[in-house]
Amino acid sequence: MLLTEANSNLAIALDSVTMFRDPFPLTNPFNFSGDGRTRVSFFALNLDLLPGETVSAVTARAEDSMLNVYPMTVEFVGSVPAVPGVSEVTILLSGNLPTGQDVLVSITLHDQTSNKARIRIK
Repeated sequence: MLLTEANSNLAIALDSVTMFRDPFPLTNPFNFSGDGRTRVSFFALNLDLLPGETVSAVTARAEDSMLNVYPMTVEFVGSVPAVPGVSEVTILLSGNLPTGQDVLVSITLHDQTSNKARIRIK
């Protein structure tokens, strides 16, 4: 389950480099990667990889208001220190997401898909 603000579907998510909340740009000049694309860190419950599994076991996607689906790359999954049961999931935003609107993000592990959490794209 992706963590959202209380009584909302607004994701608790941060730009993985600047630690700012949304709206997120698709490219970010402050990004440390060579591609300049934005990575967003989401926080999730019950996201336990099995022994030997890697981040490739987790998939992510975004959906816009027209129900178009955008596969995204999960680059990191790890426990949040000192917060039992909470994982950080870093996702590379798809370069073709629609700008100026909200998208719904979900993740899937072991054929279990999370809730949809909303973020805004600049």
